[in-house]
Amino acid sequence: MAITQHIYGHDDEITVELHVYEDETKYTASGVGKIVQYEGVVRWDIVDGEDATAIEAHTDGSCIDEFHEYLVLHFGDGSDGTFRNSHVDLYRIEGPMN
Repeated sequence: MAITQHIYGHDDEITVELHVYEDETKYTASGVGKIVQYEGVVRWDIVDGEDATAIEAHTDGSCIDEFHEYLVLHFGDGSDGTFRNSHVDLYRIEGPMN
């Protein structure tokens, strides 16, 4: 189940910045491990429940979020990127606002 979903217009793509907390969750981290930018994002979801279980079924176990929540970025080219939500903060840095 998607608990948060932001959708932009069909042709609207934005650039986002992820602050990545590598060795611990963002709730306990003393600082950001690295900052990464992604261009061409058209939508993102934060998922939990059955959708999170489906994501976890396709990993080797090392990428499971402690709180079983995942951030999924959807790109204009049809590809997706999945991140442990407890280990990232998402910021929109460029593009239209709805």
